[in-house]
Amino acid sequence: MKLCPNHFLDTSILLGSRLKWDIQFNYVNNYMGIAEIHKISSKRAHYEAIGVLHRNRRTILQYLDNLRKEFSKPNHLIINESAIYGFSRHYQSSIQNVKIRNALMNFINKHIYEISKALQNGTIVFNNFKQAIRNAFQIGLDSLDLECKPVEGAFIRRYDICPPLYDSVYITEKNRLMQLINYINDVYILLDSHFIRNTESMQELFFVTTDDEHILSNKDSIELILIGLTITHPQIHNKN
Repeated sequence: MKLCPNHFLDTSILLGSRLKWDIQFNYVNNYMGIAEIHKISSKRAHYEAIGVLHRNRRTILQYLDNLRKEFSKPNHLIINESAIYGFSRHYQSSIQNVKIRNALMNFINKHIYEISKALQNGTIVFNNFKQAIRNAFQIGLDSLDLECKPVEGAFIRRYDICPPLYDSVYITEKNRLMQLINYINDVYILLDSHFIRNTESMQELFFVTTDDEHILSNKDSIELILIGLTITHPQIHNKN
């Protein structure tokens, strides 16, 4: 694919390089290291990413608390990966939000050995493991705030100029996207990229995302609605 210097980063990209247990970490992290592109995003995407990190931190820490409580009961004499997976499957089945459920299971799958060892070695070791996870989230939050700023020269140039609503501008595009996607958060972030492209007089803009459900699967239709926008996946741009 030809190199376009201007790339708008969707929420999924802002998130993808923050936590090493994220299943998209490697290729998003590689993409973020490409120096030849001008990375931009919007205040809305930034704040959504921050919100997701807070939500996932709360979910995972609560899971760890419940896990420790469950395996402290006298009837749980055997602590191994199989028993932890059994509890975890039952626990995550009560979570209705698919994205939250997937984030939790990705964490468990990546850390099952460490979780098992922490449980087996008592309260202090388990609490240290939990603190390390809390610290990892804080590092992710801090790095996102450090990198994504509304100033020229920021690693990710954040634009705060986008309208809070699109009821008086791009109303036709908004309605067409809602019929296509029917998910207001993604519609508004797509419109943010369209607004920035037009306001900054960019001839072309890549919208980079890993969201297959709402955006990548509708790539051709979105590009017909938002002329000048090209929907891409980060792996397309990776050199390796």
